Amino acid sequence: MPASAPLHLPIDQKLAQGGGRMVFAHPENPDVVIKIARSKKVQKRPLRKLFSRSAAFGPIWNSYVEIREYTRSVSYTGRASKIYAQFLGFVETTQGTGAMFEAIRAPGGQLATTLYRHTEQHGHEAAMEDAIRALWAEIKETWLVISDRAMANLVVTGDAINGYHLTIVDGVGDRTLIPLKVWSKKIYDKRCDRYVLLMLSKYRALAAKQP
Repeated sequence: MPASAPLHLPIDQKLAQGGGRMVFAHPENPDVVIKIARSKKVQKRPLRKLFSRSAAFGPIWNSYVEIREYTRSVSYTGRASKIYAQFLGFVETTQGTGAMFEAIRAPGGQLATTLYRHTEQHGHEAAMEDAIRALWAEIKETWLVISDRAMANLVVTGDAINGYHLTIVDGVGDRTLIPLKVWSKKIYDKRCDRYVLLMLSKYRALAAKQP
């Protein structure tokens, strides 16, 4: 069978851009977003490349780390958690090879807003503090390693009356050469106890700045 043409993704239609990847809406499936590595200037550092695990995976390194961490967590628990967007496979696009993930949407159909943006819009809510605690309780139970705990990496669904739900859309997986966080769950559990307090503190600080 002839190979199908790559999906056309105009660069000016990207939804978001982080330090390592661009995010696009799937042009044919509204339930999917596509993460594609940003091109970087190649630096000649032979020794650093020798010890870099990313060299073996090239542009899909960040997605590989995410997928590997989801797989490790599911292997540990025997279930797929609802706290992260599900991985749906790879696809060829005009921007390069992309990793497809579940698109998290609000009830109105629009992409769910980040916790950071939601807090700027709504200020402090007791229901959101409950959602943050519930998120970290599930992270702890599933032993899911989070490398970047920024509020911009979480999106919000639900409401203040029926309860909020937070979903992780980026920052998953250990990118260090020696992955200490996956060696001992007891140690990681203690870290999670600190991380939830830190996130609550950052949430309250951001909410306090809102009029």
